[in-house]
Amino acid sequence: MVEVFDLLSGILLSSGNLVDEDCAILFPAMHATAVIEDLDMENDGVAAALVEFGVLALGDLRGITPHDLSLQLPLTHDEVIILLSAVMRAVSLPNESSHAVAVTQWFSELDSVEQSILLLHRCAPKRQELSTLAIQHRMPLKCLQELCDELPHRLVAAMATSSALRAAVADFDHVTHTPTPMAQLQCRRPWLGGFLPGSDVSLVSLLSSLRHAEVQEQWICRPSVREQVQKTLSILGFEEDEVMALPVARRILSQRGWVAAYVDAWLDFCEIPSRSGQLQFSGIPTPELGDLPRRDAQPAPMDRPSVKNLDGAPQSGMHDHGRDSESRSSADGTSSQVDAVAIRAWARSNGFAIGERGRIPRVIQEAYAGALGDMSHAGSSREVPRPSLTRDDPSRSPDSALAEEFATLAALLNPDEQGITIGSLLRLGEELPQQAQDIVHRILNATLGENGWIVDGEEVTQASAGAPVRKTLKQRAREVLQAADHPLSTGELASRMGDTVNERSLKVQLAADLRFTRSDIDAWALAEWKLRPYTSVRELVEEEVDKAGGSIESDELVKVLTQAFSIKESTLRQVVSSAPFTA
Repeated sequence: MVEVFDLLSGILLSSGNLVDEDCAILFPAMHATAVIEDLDMENDGVAAALVEFGVLALGDLRGITPHDLSLQLPLTHDEVIILLSAVMRAVSLPNESSHAVAVTQWFSELDSVEQSILLLHRCAPKRQELSTLAIQHRMPLKCLQELCDELPHRLVAAMATSSALRAAVADFDHVTHTPTPMAQLQCRRPWLGGFLPGSDVSLVSLLSSLRHAEVQEQWICRPSVREQVQKTLSILGFEEDEVMALPVARRILSQRGWVAAYVDAWLDFCEIPSRSGQLQFSGIPTPELGDLPRRDAQPAPMDRPSVKNLDGAPQSGMHDHGRDSESRSSADGTSSQVDAVAIRAWARSNGFAIGERGRIPRVIQEAYAGALGDMSHAGSSREVPRPSLTRDDPSRSPDSALAEEFATLAALLNPDEQGITIGSLLRLGEELPQQAQDIVHRILNATLGENGWIVDGEEVTQASAGAPVRKTLKQRAREVLQAADHPLSTGELASRMGDTVNERSLKVQLAADLRFTRSDIDAWALAEWKLRPYTSVRELVEEEVDKAGGSIESDELVKVLTQAFSIKESTLRQVVSSAPFTA
């Protein structure tokens, strides 16, 4: 299909009459607000040249002819064909309805309890407490919390078997990879403005919750707005008293994935002043993670008629903006919020019953303060002092040391992301501060000793010298693989390790250890064997294309990868037939 549009573009450029027609006349269905970055062009240089020329959206092509593109832009004849072909495809094949259908179908296949969690708790404009839902469904709160935590992973698992759902989620991930104004999101992706059947929960709200996207002051991005601000400042590489031209900043950011049409507004949001097309960096401190205000992370409302909630109460389709009108929180308020999250995390890990919100009982506060040595009110969400955990301190058991690691990690994470699991931090590729990464590493490498969990991986000194030392999960896995001398599936590996091994836990630990490598869809090997690692089908295809110098016959590619990995031929052909690959 791409070749057809390329051929039409070549005919257009060679036509004596059409080549001098306004692009707005040639492409009347051209959506003015569609950004250049959304065009399916395999040549990044074309997009960069357009941005440099000031063409940030399709609307900017109005008044420009194909002949002008050849004369005024530093584009070759073939690159102009690529651009026109992409524009033709954009206006001729706007088929996104399947995305909404796929997401809605996945939601409809959930049971009533899981749907209630999404509609009334995770994605609702006015969230109900899980404790309330637990009473309504007559379920233990702990079970409901586990269901809530598992929902993002349920979506990931379903993506593995549904190409339509995978394409829909990939489209959402792409459009939220860098900051996008909520007002423009609906223009770029109209399907996200749809609603789940019989509710006022939009598809953008659903996917924002499950894919950990954040909405703040009408911007949406992943993983958080604050981290994107820091990333912006880091990419631009500010120096004091430096002045940078706005087009230069726009080009630098667009080359790193930012949508050029949104850069100006984004820099304003980052509080980088501009004057006469110049960005002024004199005396501007680099904001830290805790410096920016936080708002309720619900996506902005989209027009929707009144609907009935699950309990039958009438409810408007518009979100409540009461919290959005609140003033920015003070540093003390932020610190208290972080402390509360840390205390709740510590309390749950130590067996205390505590709600998700409301006043924290004094007995829990005192127990937490005692465990941390009265350090519960120190630090901020950006820099949390790690409690001193020494093996000679008799006041702390190994289990309490692990609990303190969890509490510290909770304080470092986003306070608005309650319910996130450590597994999701690994599987979904969350970008964590270095301190949090270190803590996650220590937690995953904790070993079970005679007196409890040990966070530094060493056996407790109090253990009897004659008692056998129980090997860690990874040590046992390594020994089994060494004995087998060939890769093993997760199930086979767990079976040979003996006892009762949780396969999910085994996968998480092996994936986090550089001594192991994933050698197939469900196979593990030792890194020292130097086998080709299995990453993802798309990345494997990219590797083969790069090895072949940028082009490879699809039959040859399928033959190579199906022999190396247990990938279905249909899956491979589906990947190679979609962007960024072309026949």
